[in-house]
Amino acid sequence: MGIIRSATVTVADPERAAALYQEWFGYRRIEAGIIDRALAESWGAPAMAGREQVLLGPASGVEIFLRLVRGTSPAETVPMRSLGWSAMEIGVEDVFATGAVMDASPFDVIGPPKPMESLPTIHPMQVRAPDGEISFLTEIKSKVPGNGLPRPAAPIDHIFIMVMGCSESDETYAWFERQLAVEPRMTMEIGYRLINEAFGLPLSNKIRLRTAKARGLVCLEFDTLPAGAVPRPQVAGELPAGIAMVSLLRADLDGVPGPWITPPSVRSGAHYAGRRAGTLRTPDGVLVEVVEG
Repeated sequence: MGIIRSATVTVADPERAAALYQEWFGYRRIEAGIIDRALAESWGAPAMAGREQVLLGPASGVEIFLRLVRGTSPAETVPMRSLGWSAMEIGVEDVFATGAVMDASPFDVIGPPKPMESLPTIHPMQVRAPDGEISFLTEIKSKVPGNGLPRPAAPIDHIFIMVMGCSESDETYAWFERQLAVEPRMTMEIGYRLINEAFGLPLSNKIRLRTAKARGLVCLEFDTLPAGAVPRPQVAGELPAGIAMVSLLRADLDGVPGPWITPPSVRSGAHYAGRRAGTLRTPDGVLVEVVEG
């Protein structure tokens, strides 16, 4: 198991959004409830207190969650253009079969299934949910042991990489290395279609990205966005729009340099399981919750 615990997504109606992931991704409902004030304040989002949340998990039973929370932040008009968590990469057994399912679903296919030119053993597709969040649904063809990539145990399984759009990927990587002891995996420049389209750039324009691994698995991708990247839409006191926050595991919270938004505290519920958690902001102000474990 890697260090990803969950992705938290701001949606207009958590129950409606949860029903879509249950029907089309095969996700299971884990629990539902209300965000308490202390938790909302730990995120730097006091207006989220009293809002509904629904926690989902993949059919495989892996404890990597999708947390849907009610917010009023508008979705990005153009995806991949703002600083923040831009996509959830989720393992699938057969990307072309998944593509057929997504074609019949309310999820908008913004990138059909096909092999990556730069990494031909990776076959991704991209979809956008009705509330605006993006998922990369990826089949890994390589079965080489120790490649740092998971083998799914359900048609659509768990999140295995979280993707962030940032102002500078090297600086962002260094911050995660310092705070969470991640290790370098890959640095490359690619013609990143979704980002180039968002910024009106030719598809041949190269985007610099870095990936990081932890506990033997690739878990994070940092994409350097072109000039003109904007802050993620956000209502004062609430979480940002779209994928608002990622929760990551670290065995020793006392070893995290911080600063914390509020000091780590023990949290209840399936997501935390009675462990301490606290929240940090990256150099671009992006939220990262750290859960002891």
